[in-house]
Amino acid sequence: MYLSSATNRITVTWGNYGKSYSVALYLVRQLTSSELLQRLKTIGVKHPELCKALVKEKLRLDPDSEIATTGVRVSLICPLVKMRLSVPCRAETCAHLQCFDAVFYLQMNEKKPTWMCPVCDKPAPYDQLIIDGLLSKILSECEDADEIEYLVDGSWCPIRAEKERSCSPQCPILVLGESLTQPPAAPSFAPIPILGG
Repeated sequence: MYLSSATNRITVTWGNYGKSYSVALYLVRQLTSSELLQRLKTIGVKHPELCKALVKEKLRLDPDSEIATTGVRVSLICPLVKMRLSVPCRAETCAHLQCFDAVFYLQMNEKKPTWMCPVCDKPAPYDQLIIDGLLSKILSECEDADEIEYLVDGSWCPIRAEKERSCSPQCPILVLGESLTQPPAAPSFAPIPILGG
């Protein structure tokens, strides 16, 4: 950082009405979105096991509730730019597991700073952002799904629109429209009558 050798003069004037005043002068440097991202990657990564514990906590059975939640779906697509997440991020104050992409979020706030979560529209300032270590790991292990489901034990399943078998060894593959409990029904054919003359 280079400082000018020119003299700067600040004049503060106030009226004396029996009140006390304080004045502060801050010398600041604006950080770019790439500098903020690098800092976040250094100090803001939440360990996968802590993220897994958070998933379990969210899906823990509530004895007062009549509805048991067995899983929660999380998209691997960023809600900001509709592209696959590269650096999954959310604010620690957010109640959801869904992440947004830190790269695009920081770039967006560099141009027009609002610091609002794109998932829940609540404040998500930089100093409350975390990188989800578990979702980062999932993104590297599961490259051919756009959505996953977290289960009550903290494991996860990829959710695919097509029938494919691979990705996470942690649990069976879920295919949209398929049930895990019942095998698909065999097609039934009715005999076609033969008309003769």
